[in-house]
Amino acid sequence: MTIEKIEKGLNGLETGIEEVKLMNLELNKNNDRLQALIEQMEEQLNQYENALNAAQQIKLSNGELLNKYGIMKPPSQQESLTTTLEPCRP
Repeated sequence: MTIEKIEKGLNGLETGIEEVKLMNLELNKNNDRLQALIEQMEEQLNQYENALNAAQQIKLSNGELLNKYGIMKPPSQQESLTTTLEPCRP
């Protein structure tokens, strides 16, 4: 092998190494963005789960009142609006 061929091969390797470094940087950026999205999704999921748990606790407390004392809390204004807006069925 001549020195010329060796230098050509080294230049090719250096170019390949630079391309791999650029790809690695791009992959790291994508990974960081995906990680941030995953964290946002987990936060939203936790908020939804907390809201569902709170709603479930309200249902349970109303059910407990009904079972224990035969009474329930009066419906909230939002609930009463939805029941009054339902169409009358003959």
